[in-house]
Amino acid sequence: MNNLPDDVMQQIYFYKHNMEYVNVMNELLQAKINVYYNLDLLQCRVMYFVKNNIKYLTLDVNNINVSSKQILNVIKNYKK
Repeated sequence: MNNLPDDVMQQIYFYKHNMEYVNVMNELLQAKINVYYNLDLLQCRVMYFVKNNIKYLTLDVNNINVSSKQILNVIKNYKK
């Protein structure tokens, strides 16, 4: 792998970072949800309700206000 040109190595690291970034962000979003709710991230993304023929997400993950300390406490509880 050391024989590859620099631009190819850059592309490999770029795609590797993008693949890992998605998993890390999903894990952090799951911890953010678990501060207040016992729901799965996938459930939050597919659950919605209909009002006046308009679909609304049941839980908007972006509007959950939690502190970094609360998220870290949830992550610590995962490890136990």
